[in-house]
Amino acid sequence: MCKTRVPAGEGRDAYDRARSWVRSWGPFDATGWTMVDDANAGRGKHPRPGDGVVVTALMGAAGLGCWAALPLSVVYAGEEKTCDGGAAYRVGVGCLHGHWLRGEERFSVERVGRDGAVTIEVASLSGPAPGLVPHLLYPVNRLLQLRFGRDLERGVKRSLLGG
Repeated sequence: MCKTRVPAGEGRDAYDRARSWVRSWGPFDATGWTMVDDANAGRGKHPRPGDGVVVTALMGAAGLGCWAALPLSVVYAGEEKTCDGGAAYRVGVGCLHGHWLRGEERFSVERVGRDGAVTIEVASLSGPAPGLVPHLLYPVNRLLQLRFGRDLERGVKRSLLGG
């Protein structure tokens, strides 16, 4: 599992901004080398289970010098209140046929208590998709997942914290 957790402010307003950012696929846009295909993501609507999404990634970020279209499906999306008065919003996407990986990625926004700390987390549980090429590229994909986490931190600072 590859996991990155990033502070995103405090209080309800920070939570609302972070939730909105995740709902609009902000983590992908923030990296500078991944983006969500607008035609498939339905910008402006909240992710729903069954929605198809195509992430386009510049594999030059790993030294490969090409683009890859990586098909995903929204597996779950929703918000829940926590027992301490906080809230959590989560979107989970699963890899579809044609993706170089098999597995799931989860984007979460959590607020501790009514006005507490807000964090954004991305977690990936994945392995190579069937076939020789995905197995050969798996080490590169792991490096890209780690880079995505570092770039997510910069994106949160720039997009949500004004830094």
